Amino acid sequence: MIFQRFGRAPHTRGYGGLGLGLWIARQFLEAMGGTIRVQSTPGAGATFEIALRCQPASEAIAVA
Repeated sequence: MIFQRFGRAPHTRGYGGLGLGLWIARQFLEAMGGTIRVQSTPGAGATFEIALRCQPASEAIAVA
């Protein structure tokens, strides 16, 4: 839910936002072949894990 566009987790401290930040991050990561995950414990915060694929230097595209 929090990775969906305009998705926001319930909050008690009054912090606002549009609900786009994690959606944008997910779009970028998926476009690069990566993933994003979250582990959350109520009252203890959240841990986000990002994974990106590595490619050998011989397959990298040179930008000139």
